Amino acid sequence: MGVPETFNLADIWEAISDLCTDRLAVISGDRRLSYADIEERANRLAHYFLEQGVEPGQHIGLYLENGNEYLEAMLAAYKVRAVPININYRYVEDELRYLFTDADLVGVVFHRKFAPRVEAVKDDCPLLGWYLAVDDGRDEPVDALGGVLYEETLARMPAVRDFAPRSSDDRYVIYTGGTTGMPKGVVWRSEDAFYACVGGGDPMRLYGAVERPAELVDRIIDGGFIALPVAPLMHAAAQWTSLSWLLSGGTVILMPGSLDARAIWSTLENEKVNLLVIVGDAVARPLIDEWDRSGPYDLSALFSVGSGGAPLTPSLKERMVEIVAPALVADGFGSSETGAQGTRRTGPGDLTDSSPTTTRASSTRRPSSPSLPARAASAASRCGVVSRSGTTRTTRRRRRPSSSSAANAGC
Repeated sequence: MGVPETFNLADIWEAISDLCTDRLAVISGDRRLSYADIEERANRLAHYFLEQGVEPGQHIGLYLENGNEYLEAMLAAYKVRAVPININYRYVEDELRYLFTDADLVGVVFHRKFAPRVEAVKDDCPLLGWYLAVDDGRDEPVDALGGVLYEETLARMPAVRDFAPRSSDDRYVIYTGGTTGMPKGVVWRSEDAFYACVGGGDPMRLYGAVERPAELVDRIIDGGFIALPVAPLMHAAAQWTSLSWLLSGGTVILMPGSLDARAIWSTLENEKVNLLVIVGDAVARPLIDEWDRSGPYDLSALFSVGSGGAPLTPSLKERMVEIVAPALVADGFGSSETGAQGTRRTGPGDLTDSSPTTTRASSTRRPSSPSLPARAASAASRCGVVSRSGTTRTTRRRRRPSSSSAANAGC
């Protein structure tokens, strides 16, 4: 493929994967998959979607816990211009029924243990037409659903990349958690999501975002970079972290199952992780408690601990800074509707002078900071909400700034 011609997420992925074929892309449990492995599996899955009659703009539910299959399904959907929809696997039947119908899902990829819940709601979701079950060691039957198994399906599908042209206007959708009412699907253009959510080709906010798709090949990380997002991929924090580094030639580690603080510390040590992404005190507290019980661990490769979703309380942040020093601890600010808006970074010296580094999105150039194109500053203004009919209802709109740059938002 050479270089990407659009800011479509699938186009970017394919260009990067062609240049990083042998690099390690995803570690998920005992599985270690290269860029070539993920690309082949995503192509096969995309052909299955086409076999099921999936059309551009249609929505595919991802009712999955963390695993390589989640990322493969996202990429496969983008390849055929469909839209993957994140489903909270903690939802019970009424919540699932609402989300499946609100999102107009035409099919669902799910872990096999969730088959009974899918069976319970499917008759109330008239658009659902196919069911693809990922094996998780459970023996829940899928025959009653007319479902098929993930690995068996991939094995019979072609691996060729022969998909129709895509556009920077193709959609990226993330459903909110429903903390302010029922869950809502936030709609982004692929290009806008690339800048506002995925870092614009600069996931560490060091060099400034790219201006043209072709520049992305020069942003591939030299020597690799390993990121561990602790959050489930059903949340924006994990999706954005994973896409940021997969589109930069990095490696993403996914932790299956429930939160296991000791396993996280051990993984940081054994895999030489460079970036850990957590979600506020709910993750920081058990990590700190486990460190105090079983630490220390070798964190010499760690550059940063990022927290999103909720700010860390001062006492927990102070303890985390002590544990991971000289790595930084960063509180990220943003939302599903705005993308990443800013970062407050704290290091050991900041605990005494109360002046941690804060980077925020701005429409004014700041010479001391790398800058984003104007499109990055305005990308978040064009997000919308999926209406019941599946169309986009714009929540707010503003004119794209005419100035050439905006300050980088941190991650």
